[in-house]
Amino acid sequence: MDIREPTPSGPVLVLAPFGRDAGVVCSALRDVGLHASEQPSLSALVANLNDAAAAVVAEEALVHEHRGAVAHWIANQPPWSDFPFVLLTLRTGNNGPALTELIDLLGHVTVLERPLAATSLKSAVLAAVRGRRRQRQAEQYLGQLKQLADTLERAR
Repeated sequence: MDIREPTPSGPVLVLAPFGRDAGVVCSALRDVGLHASEQPSLSALVANLNDAAAAVVAEEALVHEHRGAVAHWIANQPPWSDFPFVLLTLRTGNNGPALTELIDLLGHVTVLERPLAATSLKSAVLAAVRGRRRQRQAEQYLGQLKQLADTLERAR
């Protein structure tokens, strides 16, 4: 399957609550054939993570909202899962501990500083989607192995 085709692993969730960022990001992702879904809040994003291919999140969305739900979701992923996030930060030259805390929270994260080139965004998200697709394949293979092991156990 071509990475630019809509993926069976779900949409790319976009949470950028201020300004035009969410619309611009969604438009750029649609330009490369991805299904992008603008999320109105962090709680909506968390509610949709199970069915998503990746998430693009503006740093300020995690600063201004309670992060406990996303931390809980990340901590409770199945063993095959390492959900990919793309974090959009502001280029301030002083990101220090706050940015480190966000990176630690999200785990599998690519950090992009704004303003950013559309090519950088597209490349990072396409890589995240490709990685998630491989994780979903691993999930399927693990399921098949479990079925085979169960069948062999019953045959004993």
